[in-house]
Amino acid sequence: MGNKTGGFVCGGADWICSDPPWTQSTVGGLRSRSTNSRSSPLPIPKPLTLQHVQAPATFTFPEQINIPLKAAIIARKPINILLITDSLMRHIEDEDLEFRKYNIHFHRIDKRKTSQLRDHQLLNLIRQQQQHIVYVHLGINDIHHGERTEETMDNIANFDNFLREASPTTKLILSQPLLNGNSFHTRQVMDLRQAFLLYRNKYEQAKDINIKRLFLRDNAQFFTDRSTGIRLQNPNYFQQSDSVHLSYLGRKAMTCNMRDLLYSIFKDLEQTSSC
Repeated sequence: MGNKTGGFVCGGADWICSDPPWTQSTVGGLRSRSTNSRSSPLPIPKPLTLQHVQAPATFTFPEQINIPLKAAIIARKPINILLITDSLMRHIEDEDLEFRKYNIHFHRIDKRKTSQLRDHQLLNLIRQQQQHIVYVHLGINDIHHGERTEETMDNIANFDNFLREASPTTKLILSQPLLNGNSFHTRQVMDLRQAFLLYRNKYEQAKDINIKRLFLRDNAQFFTDRSTGIRLQNPNYFQQSDSVHLSYLGRKAMTCNMRDLLYSIFKDLEQTSSC
């Protein structure tokens, strides 16, 4: 793709997307709306610790887990990517994931909650197609519906277990949820983000890109403070009318976050010496 937007390049070895001042649109608009209703304030949960995160089932990695993805990268064959998302990434289309060097076959499935990761049609699709990468951005609607962090993480772990058994060469990318403009939910959102981090840290120990299968996208620029202190929503990336849906800059940043990580995975695999 390599489209230059405001002096930045999206989608190649020379691109920078950490916090770009875009001025031209190359990303499709947000086509769907979620409900404007707000749930009642939830009780503040206890801080999440490692024992709250369910371990995935025991799994032995294939000796060459990356053969399908790495072979596709080297041969310039289609790289199959499935995005499972709520409204915050529904603007992403095929053309947004075009790369100069890599041939992407992209499919998006819209879901609202992590409980929908159990959908039989979705699981059968993955079992049949054996995608190279599954990218999941869900969680905020779980909070809206009053579900506890532990319930959400159980859904994530169960889906991860399914992938390990039904499509063991598939890489899983978890995209951490964003704040939603509702101060009553801030604690729950931050706890869920921490739970995603704990899950990745505790159950993905692989450092070698050739066997690493679980990745985390933190979406840090959507917060005004990226340190461990108080984290506030960055207003530049959200619509002023509701502080929930992404602004034009927010949609661009979310797209670049996905492209950044995908490109990093492709490049690292391409540069390793063995298949």
